[in-house]
Amino acid sequence: FAMSPIGVSVTDLQSDRAVFANHRVAEMFGLDEDHVPTMDPVSIWRDESTRSALLEEVKTEGEIRDREMLMRRVDGSPIWDILSLMTIEFEGRPGLLAWHYDITERKLAEEKLNNTQKLLQSVIDAVPAIITVKDLDHRFLMINRQQADELGCSPEAAVGKRRGDYPRRRMDAEIG
Repeated sequence: FAMSPIGVSVTDLQSDRAVFANHRVAEMFGLDEDHVPTMDPVSIWRDESTRSALLEEVKTEGEIRDREMLMRRVDGSPIWDILSLMTIEFEGRPGLLAWHYDITERKLAEEKLNNTQKLLQSVIDAVPAIITVKDLDHRFLMINRQQADELGCSPEAAVGKRRGDYPRRRMDAEIG
């Protein structure tokens, strides 16, 4: 586990103390590897109630897989983690094996893309003409508010649909 590119840690469930964390976990959360055994596992959680709920779930189900969690580094900065948990026996005691995969950069890129899409939507909504962006199969990828009003839907609801999925309005029928 020591050389794994994925963070691996073990928490003793009786003492609620970390008993093992590989180099990747220490790096992800800004920990000093020598202090892992004295680390309070709660310190990397943004919300203790979320941790408690996950612990109850893993105790009931035996495992949790690939849960996206917003955690925190020891300096308080946020980190997005894909977390998998499994109950195990570790050195004769009940333990919690955790796999951590840092997806912070991906989440930041998704946020930036989402903000760019919102900006683009606000720009095309300001144009007093119908604007549509379609894929090669003539499905809407994006439409502006003017087109949405004409179709009788929201811009978001039209994504993935074709013009023919909407009934023609009276003006369209008159034009031909």
